[in-house]
Amino acid sequence: MENPTSANDHTPDDAAHGTSAHGTSAPGEAMQDTDSQDGDPQHLGDQYTNDQDASELEKDDRDYDTGQRGVISWLRERLKMLSDEYAEGNLNAAQFNALYRHYSEKRILVEKLIQRDPDSTAWQTAAQPGFTSNLRDRFESRPRYYVVFKRGTPQPLIAAGKLPEEVARQVLKFARAIWRLPSWKQGLARKSLGDGYWMLLVTGANTFTMAIYFMEPSANQGNELRDMHADFERANEGPLTRNMPPERFVFPQRALLEQ
Repeated sequence: MENPTSANDHTPDDAAHGTSAHGTSAPGEAMQDTDSQDGDPQHLGDQYTNDQDASELEKDDRDYDTGQRGVISWLRERLKMLSDEYAEGNLNAAQFNALYRHYSEKRILVEKLIQRDPDSTAWQTAAQPGFTSNLRDRFESRPRYYVVFKRGTPQPLIAAGKLPEEVARQVLKFARAIWRLPSWKQGLARKSLGDGYWMLLVTGANTFTMAIYFMEPSANQGNELRDMHADFERANEGPLTRNMPPERFVFPQRALLEQ
């Protein structure tokens, strides 16, 4: 397997042959299962979370005019929507934390400005929307590398992308351990590699895909990779069964780095 630090999109004709390794840990043992929720985002704005605080906010709302109540209601709704987006798998933890902090701080500032001087327009300026798209983009998880292996074959069917040297070493270690396994459980797993990099592993019937992301991938990104690998095995059922060369395969995984 070619070192991911300098790998470009290639099939085995362009890749160096890998050497065997003695790692034998199963994907489920080597990696954190997708269902694990370690590192769940901690919600900010704790002053609004208990019943007493909530009742105080409702009481304060009576002192706001219609426009002020509308802004406060809108900001609260944004916080609820973020929670829904995260629960639905559309945001990763870093995106959720950054966006929740943004709206929580904006809400606190608007309420303070209204209480300080209800007749001032300062609260309207503070409530103006903006910058959230930048936060979404800044903390969005992006694929940096992928590799596809067939069980029992040390040479990848395809690999593309670039990784820092230390991250690449970890990827090689896991890949060499997994392809040598006589059997494995099909599914999706993830693991943090440090320095902001995350690995997603999808194991199929006889092949597996490893994809490396910068920033933790969202649940939907994991589902996307799982679907890609399922499509890969479905589209290449014949070539896989007949042990045909990779040039005869199609690779949906190419779309990861073309997005």
